[in-house]
Amino acid sequence: MNSETQQSKKPLKETLFARIEEGNVCPRSRWVYFCQECMVWTAWVISVLIGSLAVAISVFVVTHHQYALYEATHENFLTFMV
Repeated sequence: MNSETQQSKKPLKETLFARIEEGNVCPRSRWVYFCQECMVWTAWVISVLIGSLAVAISVFVVTHHQYALYEATHENFLTFMV
């Protein structure tokens, strides 16, 4: 490298501090990131549970006369629709 380019560059520390001041960056607690991560995992678990319920219902319908679901789960068609 050329010695002139090394001398003209600011140190990394000064560059970072300048960017932080220009961008009005404020620190966040690690709890913010922890809560965000927990929300993502909770959404994932809920979606997996809903998906597994959908698959279970689909398997149940296929094994129990497909369109006669109300016969397996209710006394008559009226209570099935309500």
